[in-house]
Amino acid sequence: MLGQTPPPFGGQAMMIQRMLEGDYGPEVRLHHVRMAFSRSMSEMGRFRARKVLELFRVLLATIVGRVRLGTDVLYYSPSGLRWLPLLRDIVVLASVRWLFRRTILHFHAGGVGSCYRDLPKIARALFRMAFWNHDVGIRVSPFAHDDPTELRCKQAYVVPNGIEDLAEERGGRPAVRNEISAESGMPATVHVVFCGVLSEEKGIMVLLEAIATLVERGQRVALDVVGEFESELFEERIRDFLQRKRLAHVAKLLGVLTGADKVRVFQDADIACVPTFAKTETSSLVALEAMCLGLPIVATRWGGIPALVEDGVTGFLVPVRDPEALAERIELLVRDGKLRRTLGENGRSRFLEHFSLQAHRAGLREVFLTCSN
Repeated sequence: MLGQTPPPFGGQAMMIQRMLEGDYGPEVRLHHVRMAFSRSMSEMGRFRARKVLELFRVLLATIVGRVRLGTDVLYYSPSGLRWLPLLRDIVVLASVRWLFRRTILHFHAGGVGSCYRDLPKIARALFRMAFWNHDVGIRVSPFAHDDPTELRCKQAYVVPNGIEDLAEERGGRPAVRNEISAESGMPATVHVVFCGVLSEEKGIMVLLEAIATLVERGQRVALDVVGEFESELFEERIRDFLQRKRLAHVAKLLGVLTGADKVRVFQDADIACVPTFAKTETSSLVALEAMCLGLPIVATRWGGIPALVEDGVTGFLVPVRDPEALAERIELLVRDGKLRRTLGENGRSRFLEHFSLQAHRAGLREVFLTCSN
């Protein structure tokens, strides 16, 4: 199994870590070759000289593992659409896939198959060598890009992501905030949480515009932002927006949080927001975490998100890049505490039924056993 595990704390790395920690029965033994090309989210997709040395280390470790352990199935999770990670994926797969009896591609980041038609002829040959005709392709959602079909995988599976029950691990479900402040008799401030890479395509600017609109309308709303900036330039853009709109007291930039600290922010929140329009989006761990912890979700109708968020039942789906629609749905939840509770409870029930870590690993076990035959 070749794959990045945290740090950095991206969704793909976190899901690979969960997969490695699973028990798939005596028939399945996992050997991990850790890929450590990026040390932070801001390094992802960017060239660093040490990444060349890391590439050779990964290839050598893969070959040694194949020979010494007799491992005959290769698992790989492509990195996405940025050209440097794509080039790295091509080099790795073209170099080692022929050593293994069977191969699995797991598309945590979608859209790789769509790259082929935009490549020059020479690059297309290398792309086919690396990506075409693998034995198994796994998507995380039926709504995600159909990479297994485009890349001619011999078998295709849908295995939804699943996470541990954070509410159970952290001492129960989050407390529901009172709609009326006991001290002032005024409506209590409603807290919205955003968690993810702070980048344009994750929709953080769209959300900030929506929050600014709500503040202008007199809504008592606050925003907690968890995550790492994709670049210093984008950080300057966000801070400048907050200053111009006088939102410094409304939006808190909390940085990267993990474990209990991250869960605590979700437990203190009232609404989770996932306004992404990232090209590689196949699912959303943030949506799963929010559902698990009983939060209603306002998200974009994008990628695999509609498989998680049921519009009007566990949250609301809005068009991408539409701050007005986003503000409208958030405002509806700000004004209606009962609706927030109902959607949050529905989301937690849906999580327990469909997106538990046990269900995720059971789906992976089925795939692994297929490859062992």
